Amino acid sequence: LIALLLITFSAPVLAQENTLYNMKHVPQSMISNPAQQPRAKLVIGFPLLSSIYGEVYNSGLTLNDLLKPNPNAATTGKAFMFDLNNIQSVLQDKNNLSLDAHINLIDVGVAFGDNYFINLGITTKIDQDFGYPNLAELTKGNAKANNTPILLNFNQDISVYNEFYVGLSKKLYNGLTLGVRAKMLKGVLNVETEKLDFSWQTNTEGFYEWTFKSDVDIKTSSIAPYKITRDTQGNITGVELKDTTIFDDGLTSSLIRSQLFKNTGFGIDIGAVYEINRYFKISASLIDFGYIKWKNNAQQLTQSGEYEFSGFDPGKYVNDIESVLNLNVDTLTQLVINDYLDTLTVIGNPAIIDQAYKTRLNTKFFVGANFTPVEWFDFGLLYRGTRIDKKTYSAYTASANFNFFRGWSFSTSYTKMYQTNNIGLGIATKIGPFQYYIVADNLAIPIYANKSEFASKMMYKTRQASVHLGFNFLLINKHPDYGLIDEKFAY
Repeated sequence: LIALLLITFSAPVLAQENTLYNMKHVPQSMISNPAQQPRAKLVIGFPLLSSIYGEVYNSGLTLNDLLKPNPNAATTGKAFMFDLNNIQSVLQDKNNLSLDAHINLIDVGVAFGDNYFINLGITTKIDQDFGYPNLAELTKGNAKANNTPILLNFNQDISVYNEFYVGLSKKLYNGLTLGVRAKMLKGVLNVETEKLDFSWQTNTEGFYEWTFKSDVDIKTSSIAPYKITRDTQGNITGVELKDTTIFDDGLTSSLIRSQLFKNTGFGIDIGAVYEINRYFKISASLIDFGYIKWKNNAQQLTQSGEYEFSGFDPGKYVNDIESVLNLNVDTLTQLVINDYLDTLTVIGNPAIIDQAYKTRLNTKFFVGANFTPVEWFDFGLLYRGTRIDKKTYSAYTASANFNFFRGWSFSTSYTKMYQTNNIGLGIATKIGPFQYYIVADNLAIPIYANKSEFASKMMYKTRQASVHLGFNFLLINKHPDYGLIDEKFAY
């Protein structure tokens, strides 16, 4: 067990909430549903250590799509090869590579009586999403039928912000528990891509002229005030700070000043748990429904341009026999490159204005059902949907969950997400008042560290990697439905 924990902790993976959702003795299960009251009268999360969360996933390629066994491995010495035809067939017109990373700075929860639970804290969050097209199409050349253009549409969205939250859950009547968590948000850094679209059209009916088009609309908000420098023709030459003294009193104080008064937003989490009877329970929640208004050094960059290339005219660079004799190939090439770069700079020169803007959080929603044959064990089914870039990404989880010994939990799960299969594991142990937990929804990568053949096959087919771990201080109350109870673990 210790070896497995160490392997999982040290593995280079990031986390999902699907397995943690049904670990009742871990207070962080409330992150996914604020109505799920932890079975404790006092919860204190260790600063910076109570909840370290992350997740990375790619909706496009897996390693199995990218690399194929090389039939000529014996002669070439290379076990794998790139299969470009397969890559092109697997990639969609729009693919996403996303990363979430959350660290809990402060977390405190208190139970009042048998029905109320209040918690509050601060969390730093990083949400990043990169969208990319099917670039493998370019392997078939730059000309398409009917003179249609090759579309290269990208997006890059990233938000770094702090959330200050306070939550309340209450047991009502007939097995119904409701929970709500209100959050004040303070943005640190943002890049929001409305458009980052390019096209390349080849005219196959003439002399194969190229037409390039671009349409860009990007909004940014940063800690440091910066400005775009331009030359006398108005072309961009670089980026520099507006005020070089901003960090004279230290980075921390500048960050604090920018946080206190600008980039404010609000969010809310709501959840419900309904125990139908002794054996069946259903639950649902809506997480991260909210927005941030970005004002600090907020700017909008827009650019729309078109450029046609039909070859270059040598007479522009050499106009007599003497210049031909004195001009070598390297010099001519450099002149041509510089000339066309200058042209593209002028055509693609973006407009930049100071403008506040608003972004929405990546909202998640959960729907779950549980069957509990005995008090300390249940089977769970869970659906999770995540909204990113106006698309919903779904995950379906079946789990077996053991919750016993006043603070101990063990869950194993199977999740179908992003067209791949994932086996998850969650472990929470409690010695005295101290609880340690670690959860991973995809064990392929950490187990692969031991060169497991099974994990190796799974790793090459996965699109997601995850882990969630932390330390808590818990004071457990005597609850009638703990099931297996050993009084020496009661604190």
